[in-house]
Amino acid sequence: MVRNILEYLEATAVKLPQKTLISDTENRVSFSEMVSTAQAIGSYLIGCGVRRKSPVVVFIDRTVKNVVSYMGIVYAGCFYVPIDAAFPEERIKTILSTVEPAYIIADEASGKTQYIHNGNVSLCGNYRNTSEPHPVRFVDKSS
Repeated sequence: MVRNILEYLEATAVKLPQKTLISDTENRVSFSEMVSTAQAIGSYLIGCGVRRKSPVVVFIDRTVKNVVSYMGIVYAGCFYVPIDAAFPEERIKTILSTVEPAYIIADEASGKTQYIHNGNVSLCGNYRNTSEPHPVRFVDKSS
């Protein structure tokens, strides 16, 4: 019996590894690619010291990378806080101050990487899936 989204994803990846799970105008991700990339993101976050049940903000436009990031965050045992890059700056600041995320995931295309360098937020490192043209940045606020 499947108990959660990750178990469903993994079971489907075994049955249909090359089947397209999600695509956008530039990228396509199969079930097996989603599992391996999301697990890598989750492991990366844990390796950076993220604690279970911590909020992780995602500043990525609505693309395949967005969904892969969400699943990676779930693999880390955390919850994601999607912030639309089109939100007004004041709304973004309010969300960030309310949520107080331990990590921020952003990509260059979102145009919101300036939040990575504000306040106590510092770059924790880079995760790069070699099939992706733009790296996803992981940011540690606790440093």
